[in-house]
Amino acid sequence: MDDFKRIEVVSDENLKKRMASLLDPRGVFQLVHRSRHGEIISIDEFRNLVTNQGKNYILDSAISTNTPVSPVDNWYFIIITGSFTAAAGSTYASPGGTEDTGYDETLRQEWDNGDSSSQAVSNGTAATITSTSTLTITGIGVVGSPSGHADADTKGDTTSCTDGILLSESAVSKSLSAAETLDITYTLSC
Repeated sequence: MDDFKRIEVVSDENLKKRMASLLDPRGVFQLVHRSRHGEIISIDEFRNLVTNQGKNYILDSAISTNTPVSPVDNWYFIIITGSFTAAAGSTYASPGGTEDTGYDETLRQEWDNGDSSSQAVSNGTAATITSTSTLTITGIGVVGSPSGHADADTKGDTTSCTDGILLSESAVSKSLSAAETLDITYTLSC
């Protein structure tokens, strides 16, 4: 009489949440702050959270057959200043703070990640930003667009790229003077 097993019916949304908790993606930003002459001022690491939007994208692109999505060809770093709070509910359109554009590079710098290895993926060569004046960074994130939307690399744009994804973000505390640089490496693992 005990031959019956309990079968649990799970909705698609609950399945995504369950898979995301099992997958448990997480990441670390490494920031190398250099003087205008190239000397290292500091090396810091900041753990981040993978946003709900990022987890849903990972699940939809890797596992879901119900809602297949296109792969993101290029991911970019966003630099945030002012009041910032990293939150699971943050999105591309609302990253939890104001993106700063006060660095010399014309576009957002690319997270040029390689292939996954040992359940992690990272950019082998750091992305670099150069401060144009005093720059106080309170947050950093990784964004992209599955459609390859042209504005995904545009500094300060959080509205034109309508399918943009905020993969991850972290609160940081860095202050750069004019002509100082910040080398950014991001490693995502699960």
